[in-house]
Amino acid sequence: MFPLQFGWLTEPGIYWGRIDPWEGDSDTVTVDCQLIAPGNDMDKDTPKTAFITQFHALMLFKDRVKGVCLLNEQSVFDDSYDGTYGGLVGLAHDQVKNIYWAFTEYAVYKYQVVNETRHVWRVYLEQGQFNLAMRHCGDQQAAMDLILTKQAEQLFSEGKWVESAMHYAKTKCSFEEVTLKFMDLEEKNALKNYLKKKLETLKSSEKTQITLIVIWLVEIYQNKLGHLRESGDNTVECQAEFRNLEEEFLALLRQQRVEECIRNNKEVVYSLLGSHGDQRSLVYLAQVLRDTDRVVQYNLRNKQYQAVLSILTTEANPELFYSYCPVLLQSLPKQTVDTLVSMSKLLSPSRLLPALLVSQSADPDVASHSVRYLEHAVSVLFCKDQPVHNLLVSLYTHHNKDKLLTYLTSSSQLHCDTKYALKLCVEAGLVREAVYLYTVLGQHEQAVDLALTLDTDLAASCAAGNQAGAPLGEELTRKLWLKVARHVVQEKNDIKQAMEFLKLCPSVKIEDILPFFPDFVTIDHFKDAIC
Repeated sequence: MFPLQFGWLTEPGIYWGRIDPWEGDSDTVTVDCQLIAPGNDMDKDTPKTAFITQFHALMLFKDRVKGVCLLNEQSVFDDSYDGTYGGLVGLAHDQVKNIYWAFTEYAVYKYQVVNETRHVWRVYLEQGQFNLAMRHCGDQQAAMDLILTKQAEQLFSEGKWVESAMHYAKTKCSFEEVTLKFMDLEEKNALKNYLKKKLETLKSSEKTQITLIVIWLVEIYQNKLGHLRESGDNTVECQAEFRNLEEEFLALLRQQRVEECIRNNKEVVYSLLGSHGDQRSLVYLAQVLRDTDRVVQYNLRNKQYQAVLSILTTEANPELFYSYCPVLLQSLPKQTVDTLVSMSKLLSPSRLLPALLVSQSADPDVASHSVRYLEHAVSVLFCKDQPVHNLLVSLYTHHNKDKLLTYLTSSSQLHCDTKYALKLCVEAGLVREAVYLYTVLGQHEQAVDLALTLDTDLAASCAAGNQAGAPLGEELTRKLWLKVARHVVQEKNDIKQAMEFLKLCPSVKIEDILPFFPDFVTIDHFKDAIC
């Protein structure tokens, strides 16, 4: 252990310095030594004795006690003595209580050291030793602010603008004054760093100033990135600078405070990024904000449909599927339907109808995959929504006619609108399907009439009640068979087949069909049929 400083009272004054065996030349242990003169012209005599404290020298003269600051040699107090109790004899120090005693022949005077360092920071500040000034200002916020301001001003005058900006950001200096100072500089790094540091010091309640700084920072970064992008400089150094600046900008967007601010003003920021043509940062920001709509729209504009499908699958948000499925179904029908099927439990077939409706007028590939999804909804999800079944019927009539009759007859109860389905079948010329639907609607006469245009056996099946799946009334059956018989006799002139129908319908007698035959028909024509 060794003392931290020493003092040597000489005739010219007090020679003092610090003791540090690890600093300076190897031949000495003293550093920062200097001589402090006793004082001005009034101090013509030499001090009788003296002590040094951490920052002051206390000197005893014959008629007064004087304190001098070791740092700047300024007098801090001068206590004169009138000699009432005799001349001043000496000065002693109580190291335990840190009290100094000045004594005369008949009296003792006490000097108590209280908060010796309270003004030391000012001395260091005047000397430009800012770190020491901050170390000794304690909890005095005003003092710390003044020190930082002075240091920032000095750094600015020396052209160290970035360092100056970092110090200004810690002060309470007017935001407008400081920003104007840095805006005059051609290089905006200092302003950028000041704004970033200032952003860290703002309270969460200062939303207006936070918004202002965030938007300003976005503009500064975009200007610099745009300049590098348009410079046409493809050197390694320029590319590295661009990547570093871009990563720095993206890191800024990830900060929680910045993210919250942009979330409340995202349209402004999106517009700003868009005006600079920085789509990469725009998409990245949208991903940070989980603004899936914006990301999807960007990918759609760039025809990256597979990426959109991946995003929708990851997000698993039904509303996104309902919104973007029409476009995806047109561009990637197979992959889109595969995705819809895989996520079928999450999606409502009825909500997907607007997208699937597009397939009615689309190419056959889109239509076939739309049919595949609707069949999945009907057979696997057991969807009974009438619009879903109606659309499936419509797609069958336009693109998969061979599947329609199987669909209609596969269930005991049709979930589609039967009249609508009948209309589509009639328009598409699907006679068998239309005949079946007529029977479902109970319009058996229309069913027989339509069946006779295609196939007599089909008409006979309708008359026998096979198409209806249940026996018909005797009177209705007789009426229907007579229709079939008339057609066979009058249109086909097939007496043998007409007589066969008599066997199938006992209620119809030969005399019932005789009026249908031409007048020139004789009994000989019935011989074979009767025998």
